[in-house]
Amino acid sequence: VRALVEDKSLSKQLAEHLNMKTANWVVASKEYPLSKNPPFTGKYFVKPRFGSASIGIDETSLCDTWDDAIKQSKMYFENNIDVIVEQYIEGLCYGVSILNTISGDPLISIPHYTVSNKSGNIMTYSQKRFAEEGMKRVDSEDVILNEQLTYLAKQYFKEMQPCDYARIDFIVDDKSKIPYFLEVNALMNLGIHGGFVNSFLKSHFNSYDEILPFMNDKADSMNG
Repeated sequence: VRALVEDKSLSKQLAEHLNMKTANWVVASKEYPLSKNPPFTGKYFVKPRFGSASIGIDETSLCDTWDDAIKQSKMYFENNIDVIVEQYIEGLCYGVSILNTISGDPLISIPHYTVSNKSGNIMTYSQKRFAEEGMKRVDSEDVILNEQLTYLAKQYFKEMQPCDYARIDFIVDDKSKIPYFLEVNALMNLGIHGGFVNSFLKSHFNSYDEILPFMNDKADSMNG
C-alpha cells in the first residue's frame, strides 16, 4: 500500500484499472530520460515520481513546451530524482478525505478544493507546510460533483486496503467538469490545522478532540 501511495505512476495505473480517467503521463530517470519527441500535447507538469506533500514542486514544474519539460527533468536527474511528466489539465484540485472504520464502511468527508496564488494554481511544499502564504482550501458546494468524487474515492480506497486513512486527489477540468484521478496520499498531517482534520470537522465529528480518540480506539480494536 505504501508503494502504491509513494509511486505516482503505480497509483495512476490502479486508477486506470478501475476505469477512472487520468491525465496522460510518462515516467523518466537519469538512466532512461525523456524521449526527444513529446508523447502527448502540452502543457506539461514535471514533478518527482516518488514522494508526497508537493516536495520538490514549484512554479517551474509547469512547462509550456516539451523542450522545457526535458530541461526541467534534467534538473531533477542531477539530484538522482526520477520524474513523472503529466499532461497539464487546467482546473481545480479536489481532495476527498477518507477514514476507515472497523466495519469496513469508511467515513468520507465533504470534498474540498484548493486554490493557490501560484501560476497554474500550483501548490508548493512550503504552502502545504504553512511556511508560505497564498493557498487556501474551500469546501465544495457542488452536490452533483461531490457525489461523483465521493463515489470514485470510495472505489479507489476499497482497492488500496489495508489502510486506516487517506486522501484521494482529483483534478476537475474547468471546461468539461470531468474529474481526473491525480494521486493518493496517506499518513497525512493530523494537526488541527491540517486539511484532513479540517475536512472531518465539517462532517462526522464536532471537535478535534473526537477525531484522534476515534482513530486510536479503532487501531486498538484492529490489533486485537
